[in-house]
Amino acid sequence: MAILPSPLVGEGGSKGRMRGGATGSLGGSTPHPAFGHLLPQGEKGLYILARDGLRRSMLLALALLLCAPIAARAQDAADVFDDEPPAEAAPEPKKKDAEKPKAEKPAEPEKKDPGADPDVSDRDAVAFTQENVAAQMNELEERMFRLSEALRSLEPENASRLKLALKFSREELILQQMRESQKLLEEAQLARAETEVREMLAKLEHLRQLLLAEDLDFQMKLARLRQMRETLNNLERIVQEEKRELAWSKAAEKAKPSKEDFHKYEKDQARNRQASDALASASARLGAQGVALQKDLIRASAAMSDAEGQLDKQAADPAAEKQDEALKHLVKGGADLAKAAEALLVELRSELQSRILAELHEMREIQVSIRETTEAQAPRVAQKSRAATLTVTAMAPREAELADRIDQLRALTEETEFGIALPTSLRVIGREMTRAAELLKAGDPSEPTVTLEKRIEEDLLALAEAMRRLPSSKPPKPGPLPKDLRERERELNRLIAELKMIRLLQTRVNDDTVKVDDGRGEEAEAEAVIPPALRRDIETLESSQDEIHAAISKLAQRYEGAPADPEPGKKTPEADEPADKAEDAPTEQKG
Repeated sequence: MAILPSPLVGEGGSKGRMRGGATGSLGGSTPHPAFGHLLPQGEKGLYILARDGLRRSMLLALALLLCAPIAARAQDAADVFDDEPPAEAAPEPKKKDAEKPKAEKPAEPEKKDPGADPDVSDRDAVAFTQENVAAQMNELEERMFRLSEALRSLEPENASRLKLALKFSREELILQQMRESQKLLEEAQLARAETEVREMLAKLEHLRQLLLAEDLDFQMKLARLRQMRETLNNLERIVQEEKRELAWSKAAEKAKPSKEDFHKYEKDQARNRQASDALASASARLGAQGVALQKDLIRASAAMSDAEGQLDKQAADPAAEKQDEALKHLVKGGADLAKAAEALLVELRSELQSRILAELHEMREIQVSIRETTEAQAPRVAQKSRAATLTVTAMAPREAELADRIDQLRALTEETEFGIALPTSLRVIGREMTRAAELLKAGDPSEPTVTLEKRIEEDLLALAEAMRRLPSSKPPKPGPLPKDLRERERELNRLIAELKMIRLLQTRVNDDTVKVDDGRGEEAEAEAVIPPALRRDIETLESSQDEIHAAISKLAQRYEGAPADPEPGKKTPEADEPADKAEDAPTEQKG
């Protein structure tokens, strides 16, 4: 079997640095200390590494990271703490002549690795495996950084991919979580270690998807949107602090504060200026929009500096003028960046709409396949066929995968603020898929399971039809529909799409309500006692109805300009009015 070459080859790592690695080097480069030189000398060697070594090294390292925690987790908990090797039973003799000596032969201990230390327990071995995985993750992060810098000019797309993956790895603190898992394993806290390992596996899987993502442009735009929102939040805090400074300076002209008060607000102004300077330095990562914001922040910082000088002189009125000037620059920079973020949101929504439609159609085809398999195996399962039961349970992972895909789409719609009822619709369909996966895992291909699968198919199709009318542009400000015919038609399509989704949700809640009510039973109604399972079903229905209520309230606020309805359970001022006043209110006469 061919041996994969070591991902360290070509970057200067020693030939035998990784276990199982090949002994050759890419491009004929001579070995040298690890990371002593970034890449082979010359542009040709750099291109060879960029072309042949990038994906291979990333995938090999990720494969090691994904497999090692699984192997450690799969060990039985009893074996982890079994420091004494179990005795192996004596082999049965094949000949009668050898029966006596073999019966007297003592039992031999279990064979272990000849190079293993007999004093090292299995628990220590698992902790060491986790430590090794953490070291590989550390090396992987260094490699992604170095390769992204090296491929900036030759492979800009791959360089962006590596930077995005590295940013995710560091923001999610994967390396730190691995080290914490190692401590938990050393302390024999298996339950917590199990949870940490599962979280790390999910993060590593997402990291692998980032490295292999085909929609890299969409991921980069999404990361840019997050940076813009973070910058806008920081800028908003600076603006609020500057408004506070301005209000104090205006009031100080009449209040005649003490020198200590002037000195205190001078320090506050200096801190706000420093925050503005730090944000100006960080805004360079936003590209062209960041450069425009940087200019406004630099001008605002200069005005703040002048205001500090005036506060030091206890001149409140000139300080207020400079603070007002700084505030104008800050507000202008924030407004321009908000416009750029909204333009980016429109691009993301347009791409996301195409992606969701394609995903919905693909998931519906998979759902049809799962349902047909369930229907075909139902008679055999009723006859206690083990093969048919295994076939049905094998559909559960596919159904769970669909639920995960739906949840990922829901998260994207919430992050891009795409639609009001769309995230709720996706969440409801995801719940249906999760329920279907549980039934399939239990080997239940009965009529309720098939009915639920058909319902999922219908919901996917109805949601796709409604989404075609949902525009990706920014919704208008709260109020009546615009007068321009083209804009009016677009907003009517948006409203129709939203109402179709809400109608779909309300229909499903109504069906579930009837089903739950029919399953109450005569005993529960007679005793007026709600069983725990029935109570959970009712609470789920209540939560779904609250989500629909919130969606319809947002629609009313957008198109009618009315304030959003209060949350269910909260009393309104009108509800607290006395009954006699309500009776005195004029009523419409029926004709």
